[in-house]
Amino acid sequence: MITNKPFYLLRHGLSEANKANITAGGMIDSPLTPEGELQALEVAEILRIAQPNISRIFHSPMKRAHKTAMLANKYLNLEMERIETLHEIILGDWEGEPWEKIEPFFDQRLAPPNGENEEQHVTRVRTTIDSILAQDLNAPPLIVAHGGTFHGLGLTYGYAMQRINNCHLHLFEPWPENENMPWKLTTFDLEDGEVIQSPAPSCPTNRDIQENLIA
Repeated sequence: MITNKPFYLLRHGLSEANKANITAGGMIDSPLTPEGELQALEVAEILRIAQPNISRIFHSPMKRAHKTAMLANKYLNLEMERIETLHEIILGDWEGEPWEKIEPFFDQRLAPPNGENEEQHVTRVRTTIDSILAQDLNAPPLIVAHGGTFHGLGLTYGYAMQRINNCHLHLFEPWPENENMPWKLTTFDLEDGEVIQSPAPSCPTNRDIQENLIA
């Protein structure tokens, strides 16, 4: 369904809407909070220490993702490319509402009035990621987008992702032999100046593979 190449995916840092616990999809361009900027700078430090081989940064047109990409690129100084279709899911009449009011609708997988339904969102995420990976890149790209991007990727395979934290760097590696979700997910965290790589909580890895990755 998606070109079989590794890539890094990063949700933007904490936004003003995140902090206020209100919905901000593709129609509300909520900026980063100061905390969100610090989160993005921590990702820059992770990338400086880990020195992964990254070809280019692709980012959502929304300013919370663009600013995250700029800050994360502090030491890499890579070429950045804005991708219009990487925006967050369009929530229509649900935009700007308290999450506690809207969350039950998501749990029931209802479509937001005047917004994107699940099929439209998943198709857009799938085709956008595939168009990036289909390019002739000399190394995995870093894609800076939204929580909805992760969920759209999971639902491409009928797999429900767990909650993705702000600015938590993930590496997606092809894992075609896994029937549920053909991607192995690894997260990167900074602890006492050291970069720690771990199987992502949302990754459908089995116990043996997790132990091998941790070892």
